[in-house]
Amino acid sequence: MKAAKPIKSQAPKANGHVPPFKLAKLLDPEAPWDKDQLGDVLHWIRQVLGVFCGLVWGSVPLVGAIWIVV
Repeated sequence: MKAAKPIKSQAPKANGHVPPFKLAKLLDPEAPWDKDQLGDVLHWIRQVLGVFCGLVWGSVPLVGAIWIVV
């Protein structure tokens, strides 16, 4: 089993801002997540997925009640 990586907390800087989120953290299966970060990531993944599905469904010219069921 791998040794646990030390958790680096993202403390606010002197101006009160938190450092920017790193995309590489999404691809690291052993990355530590706190509750706020996980909530933010899941929210934005859902938003991007919603926009993508909206564009796909909007570009397909299907009409009629049968396509609402599908």
